[in-house]
Amino acid sequence: MVKFNKSWFIVGIAALCLTLLGSVQAKREEQPPGTEKASSNSNGLRASDIRYYETPSGSPEEARTRGFMEHQEAIELVARQYLLDTGEELATDFDNADYQRYVMSLGTAFDLFLEEDMDKIVAFVKFMDLYENYAKNDELAKYESKLLEGARLSPKETEAVHSLMPIDGNAPSTADHSKR
Repeated sequence: MVKFNKSWFIVGIAALCLTLLGSVQAKREEQPPGTEKASSNSNGLRASDIRYYETPSGSPEEARTRGFMEHQEAIELVARQYLLDTGEELATDFDNADYQRYVMSLGTAFDLFLEEDMDKIVAFVKFMDLYENYAKNDELAKYESKLLEGARLSPKETEAVHSLMPIDGNAPSTADHSKR
């Protein structure tokens, strides 16, 4: 029977790992300087890769004015509910992230409103969902502008762009995976 020696086994594994690392490093060095792939320049992200969110038609100012007019009853319902929840007045500010989050939170609060009022709240939530996209698009536009100027994005900036962008319309959805 052959005896198993742990020390030689560990040395063998270490040698194998170093060999594999060496071959990977050699592959990287084979590429001539100045011929880096796009992935090493701005982490592969180009200005044309940036996707924007859908927003209400017109400028943010026009959409805000239209939103105030079309959703006045829902705005009053939101303010009334906030007063009941907190005992404080709520300033209607479409550009305030806290206001947006509160409005969105009421989109599923069916137990707080009559059916007729809930329809108004849901319509307002849909509007706010689109309206908040103006701010996201502004952020994306800053990154796009930087890329168009030829600047490189840091890995952190690239990650921010990817996490901020909407999902690509051609990306497989979870619904597609359920058919497999």
